[in-house]
Amino acid sequence: MPDFRIAPPPASRPVAAPASAPAMRPIDAMPSEQGEPRFGAAVAVGAAVAAVGAAVWAAVTFATDLQIGWMAIGVGAGVGVAMRRAGRGAGERLRIPAAALALLGCLAGNLLATVAYIASFTHVPYFQVLGSLDAAATADLMKATFQPMDLLFYGIATVEAYKLAAPKSDVPAEAPASP
Repeated sequence: MPDFRIAPPPASRPVAAPASAPAMRPIDAMPSEQGEPRFGAAVAVGAAVAAVGAAVWAAVTFATDLQIGWMAIGVGAGVGVAMRRAGRGAGERLRIPAAALALLGCLAGNLLATVAYIASFTHVPYFQVLGSLDAAATADLMKATFQPMDLLFYGIATVEAYKLAAPKSDVPAEAPASP
């Protein structure tokens, strides 16, 4: 018959203290912010993210038949974070372009959604409708579909892009209020 006794405990060995953990860095100090600042690359990446955000906004709006204002916040945050990472610490210089690109992305999202509705209603291919727009027709479409609530979400998107485009460490600290 086999012996099923419990094995004796292993010989005790000294336990070494774990190696020190790597230093934690704040979330705003992303690894891509190290190196030479790249303003042009940041603007290019921000424009690409704004374009993708506009396309997603239009697709969601058309698919759900609802204009979801939170999409604007996503566009703004996406542009701001992408520009900060691509800019490698270009900092304050990225804030205004990020805000402008976020606003353009929001406006483009509304325009592309409107084009989708027109294409669906008229049974004309989407890119044919989009290609037939000139500056006057685009302005007329934007005026016709504008709602005051749009300003709120455009503003939030712009502020988000502005805030997220540069790390907090680049923002001057406010002086504490004296009693």
